[in-house]
Amino acid sequence: MRLRASTILLFVAMLCVCLATLPRPSFAQDAPSTPATAAPQNGSDPDSQLCTVAGKVVGAATGEPLKKVEVTLAFESQDTPRRPRSGLTDANGAFSLDRVVPGRYYLAVSREGYLAQQYGQTQDNGEDFGAVLSLTAGQKITDLIFRLQKAAVITGRVVDEDGDPIIRASVEVLRRRMVKGSRRFESMGSETTDDQGDYRIFGLPPGHYFVRVNPSGSKGSFTISTDDDEPPPDPKSAYPATYFPGTTDSSRASALEVRAGDEIPRIDFFLTPQAGTKTYRIRGHVTNALGGQSEGSITVMAIPRNGEETNPFGRFLAQPDRKTSNFTIEGLTPGSYTVAAFNFGGQHSHSATQEIDITNSDVDSVSLVLTHGAEISGRVVFEGPTSSKSENLTVSLESRNPDIPFFGSSQATVKADGSFVVPEVGDGTYSITVFSNCHQCYLKSATASGVDLLAQHLTVSSGSGPSNIELLYSANTGKASGTVAGADGLPVAGAYVTLVLDSDSPEAPSDSKATTTDQNGRFEIEGVPPGRYRAVAFSKSGTDAADFDDPDFVKPFADKAESFEVRGASTSHLQLTVITLNAAEDTN
Repeated sequence: MRLRASTILLFVAMLCVCLATLPRPSFAQDAPSTPATAAPQNGSDPDSQLCTVAGKVVGAATGEPLKKVEVTLAFESQDTPRRPRSGLTDANGAFSLDRVVPGRYYLAVSREGYLAQQYGQTQDNGEDFGAVLSLTAGQKITDLIFRLQKAAVITGRVVDEDGDPIIRASVEVLRRRMVKGSRRFESMGSETTDDQGDYRIFGLPPGHYFVRVNPSGSKGSFTISTDDDEPPPDPKSAYPATYFPGTTDSSRASALEVRAGDEIPRIDFFLTPQAGTKTYRIRGHVTNALGGQSEGSITVMAIPRNGEETNPFGRFLAQPDRKTSNFTIEGLTPGSYTVAAFNFGGQHSHSATQEIDITNSDVDSVSLVLTHGAEISGRVVFEGPTSSKSENLTVSLESRNPDIPFFGSSQATVKADGSFVVPEVGDGTYSITVFSNCHQCYLKSATASGVDLLAQHLTVSSGSGPSNIELLYSANTGKASGTVAGADGLPVAGAYVTLVLDSDSPEAPSDSKATTTDQNGRFEIEGVPPGRYRAVAFSKSGTDAADFDDPDFVKPFADKAESFEVRGASTSHLQLTVITLNAAEDTN
């Protein structure tokens, strides 16, 4: 299974049970100052094999102990069925997790108002990678120290051309991230202006941010369509969505550098109606061929193609008229759009799309037909000695359309005989993935009628797609292990190690695998498919983890990479020198 930097952070967050939603982690943590002690190996005393993880949590600014900090210890492997261990710090900021079985763990701490932190991250490094905590039998680590940083805050005011407050305007803090190979805006926090036009967005980790205000509020241009032929609103009366410091063009927006604990005031907006701005509307009809599905659950959206939004909900929405199924979407500027109808009722979700271009006139007669889609069937064939033991196999089809990242995934459970049926797959292009509890397995090939579906992907058009797909699921993989050191030759904890296929194929980035080093600078990656690879180890300061999801990001470091080959069940031992990145190299 592929593991990226952002996946590692998400995995830790998911395992921190009972925690509220928190910003992305950033913190300072000291390694043990004294060697860890190990209990004697004694086969007659199982308790002697258990470990202890203990330490203290303090405020980074004051050094004072912090109580009620949640501490969670979770297995590194997602295949491990054991539940995470968790506890709270006491009045002295101390915590202790006892009777821990040996293994490799993620250790995370969090408290409201502070940045969530993971063991092995360094101070003020934003989304710096944490280290794996390796525990050997009987090991007791009792002097860990976490220094929690305060989360950052951005405040400001939104007023109109007369200086009067604009009430209930939606203000968002955005960050650019990679989504399916394209840079998109991701919302890191939002707030609605109060009766004075003021807003305050808190809980932000360090990073580079953009601030945008939508004076129409969170509903954007949402409308309930009717058959009334009402004229569009006067464009002179509308305030456009605006980026700080006062531009409607996202490419001219200014990025704010935010450090841990910053409170950045006076990010103000002075809005004026955009006189003479001409907007257009799209009209169309939705045909619901879903039978018993409720028409009331249908939503139509106009999504800018190649836009910068990871979640376009709240902008350019409409619901078809219940009697006529006609819809109207207003307030659209010239450009290219994907008009999509979604139905969220019933057991499965459904969609229909049409691409249109707006130049200097309204667009009419858009026709969207919601159908049950195609039934994609096939069989999984196993290869290798352990693959047949894998359980809970799931075949997933994920839409490759970057304009609709929140929609378009379908999946099915593989039956005991290896067969599967993915029902009701809508039109589009999909990537195929197989998930299971087999940590050594990978999808070696996917074919249908002689077509390589890993290279050309799976396409459904007009409700029809390939059938009798054969997936070859192989356990004939190798392992990459080794150490990462700095220029001084000392081991580097928390370095991000990524393996990339040594190939010019556009599919090479999707085959990459990654992990982080433990407190001793060691790493281990299982389930590496046969082939030639380049291994690179990164340490970073002030950069965004999204860079490591960019297929082109590793290419400039090819000359610093370690090349190796995996053949069958072999193990490759690597010694890597860390590459340190800083904010100056950030492509944000």
